[in-house]
Amino acid sequence: MTRPVFPFPLEERARFCLGKLLLIFIPALMILWAYAAQAALTFDIQPDQDVDGLDLFLFKKGYFSAYTDLAGFAADFGGSQAGQGFYAVKTFWISSHTDDAEENKASGRVDVTSPDLELAYDQGLARDQVVGLRYANIDIPKGAHIKSAYLRFFTNNDNSSGSVNLMISGQAGDHSDTFAAVNNNISSRSKTKNKVAWSPPNWSEPWVSKDLQKSSNLRNVIHEILSRPGFTPGNAISLFIEGTGTNMRNSYSYDYYLSHPDRKRYARLLIEYAMPEPPCNFSPVVLNPGNGVFLPDYSYAGYQWGEGEIPHLTSADADVTYVDVCSFGATADDESDDTQAVLAAVDAYAATPGTVLLDFPAGRFILSDVITITRSGFVLQGEGSGANGTVFQVDIPLSNPNVTKSPDIQGLESEYNAGGWPREENGALYSLYSWMGGFFYTRYNGDRFAKERIADVAEGVRGAKSFTIANPERPIMPLEVISIEWSNPPDDAFLHYLVGNEPVTIGSGVSGPDAHLVIQNVTVTAVNGSTIHIREPLLHDVGLSGQTWTARIRTSHFLKQVGFENFRVVFPAQAVYAGHHLEAGYNALYLTDLQHSWVRNVSVQNADSAVLIDYGKNITLENIQTSCRNFRDAHYDVSIGRSYGVLVRSFDFHARAIHTPSFNSAGTLSVFTAGYIDVGAFDQHMGLNHQNLFDNIIVGYSPNLFEHGGSSVNLPTAAQYNTFWNITIRELPYDNSAGTCGDAPGARIVGLHSPGNILTVNYSPNPYLEGLNGCPAVSSLLDYQLQARLVE
Repeated sequence: MTRPVFPFPLEERARFCLGKLLLIFIPALMILWAYAAQAALTFDIQPDQDVDGLDLFLFKKGYFSAYTDLAGFAADFGGSQAGQGFYAVKTFWISSHTDDAEENKASGRVDVTSPDLELAYDQGLARDQVVGLRYANIDIPKGAHIKSAYLRFFTNNDNSSGSVNLMISGQAGDHSDTFAAVNNNISSRSKTKNKVAWSPPNWSEPWVSKDLQKSSNLRNVIHEILSRPGFTPGNAISLFIEGTGTNMRNSYSYDYYLSHPDRKRYARLLIEYAMPEPPCNFSPVVLNPGNGVFLPDYSYAGYQWGEGEIPHLTSADADVTYVDVCSFGATADDESDDTQAVLAAVDAYAATPGTVLLDFPAGRFILSDVITITRSGFVLQGEGSGANGTVFQVDIPLSNPNVTKSPDIQGLESEYNAGGWPREENGALYSLYSWMGGFFYTRYNGDRFAKERIADVAEGVRGAKSFTIANPERPIMPLEVISIEWSNPPDDAFLHYLVGNEPVTIGSGVSGPDAHLVIQNVTVTAVNGSTIHIREPLLHDVGLSGQTWTARIRTSHFLKQVGFENFRVVFPAQAVYAGHHLEAGYNALYLTDLQHSWVRNVSVQNADSAVLIDYGKNITLENIQTSCRNFRDAHYDVSIGRSYGVLVRSFDFHARAIHTPSFNSAGTLSVFTAGYIDVGAFDQHMGLNHQNLFDNIIVGYSPNLFEHGGSSVNLPTAAQYNTFWNITIRELPYDNSAGTCGDAPGARIVGLHSPGNILTVNYSPNPYLEGLNGCPAVSSLLDYQLQARLVE
């Protein structure tokens, strides 16, 4: 199976800097996306399939499953490279009326204005001719293995029957000039040693471009040109077609398009190629002991601090209460609403001790209201997220008046209805569902903000696993989860510490005295007098000499051992994305107040946001897939806000979300790792998110990898030490820039690379940058740190 990548989003956004390119790509993308969605995100495309000018990248874990000649690839690149790298099909079009032309073989006269191209005998003028086709900007990287290349023509309505024997060659030059109405301008050009014969069958159907109009494989011709020492990616190439006999095949030319701009019927060139991954052989200095560069320890992220497997519960487990949702009246595939049956099952076991496993068989269940979980030890389990698994169909958005509003939403509705809610530039109120709400919802059954003060932190050191307390109001108990909250003093000293005293823009939303800028929920392991020992390393200093900020300790409220697994959520394919901050509320999972919980093997289609996480700790999301049909946009694939230690791994994001993946406000020590994203915009969503990790991620295309959202009142972009490790960008903008980011101090960027390209980065202030355009021998920083910790 292969996965499609659609490099450009639909709407024009300044952050993607696409401009008028969208006018070229939209029609093709709609066709391709509809086809891909019908194939459940995995489909095989033939090299000759019409992709209408779009760079179409095909991926799979192991990367060369789409490559049909692995042995040949290994021979070209060496056995060690087989199975590493990427595969692509690119389409190139005639781009000027002088880029296709005909030359009379007898007189040498060149015509650059003909509305058609006769291959290679003009019956109307009774002459043999040579047809020239020029393609500009052949941006195939140096070192690419050319698997195949084809011309595709578009028939006109003239006679195209009878035996035809054609020969196709190329111009043996590093760069081809456009054609000119000068005698012998085509035939005088030097030709490649390689030539390819083509005997096309009859073209009896007018106005089509199908397999009959596809040339023989031109691999050797293209390979000869692109392998020339002087050929540079972006240069132009020309191909020549001549033949024998008095029959012809008649195709439209670019000049026909000029008089019929709604009909793009001129010849195109498709090149199928593969690129080897650069060898992953540099050893990051930042991992050397005593190097003086602080690198956060991300190894505590995820369920059970990454140390234990997510449980696989079954009805046979002795400590599990198994519940078949069908016993409450839910029935798969019966076209009736199953919401009340599901809610009844959840309510019936709301107080059952131990763990409740609510099981859904394979098939489609219809939901029309929010399924809310308010207890620990609850797992909602389906039979798989694929075509034969469990599907939850949701046909209405959260904004529908018949949908139950969550307490978070209810608390904001009065402000929203009074018009005090933020607005877009056109005056439209922000949606309540842009970053909140979901049809699967978890929350603490009470007021999460009703926390009791326990003590103050007397002294603690960043990275330490103990600290001392003062002014206790009650004892702190082992295994208790407590909330450490750092407070900013009147001189903003803690805020300046968070940004490394760098000159960044500070918004009003994060400045000011007594603001609790950072919250870390930690697990107590032991208490020795005034010394508290904790499971997780302390995020920040407090109480050291010269430091004026303080930190308090309060209670925390979490559900635990809550799981969602093995199902797919499908919203209507025809539902139009309402726009950024105007979302209707097609949100799948809204997870709040969770710790040591999980989402596993879940697919979400056509969502505004697939998974929103708020107030979480040590949650693992594993094997998460997103997609959208009908070419709609999305807001988030997965957003992590006001949470600590959330781990998202083995993800597959195809939904073309505006922010993906996203560390939102106040997110810390969380990780996205081992995933793939069609169009990447690594979102650091302001609000002092910091010490998060983007790790071992493949991006199909990124116009600006560091593009982010967030309100200016919550600047800077991030506080210190967000880390980018082993990020592969398959396709870059034409300037080879990986992107620009400001007001994000002290980032760690290691092993950012793009196969076949030399990329550049504009990131400030003061990043630690190592191994740019290289692939690190340590592919995953998370795995490296976790393994090192577990063997201590």
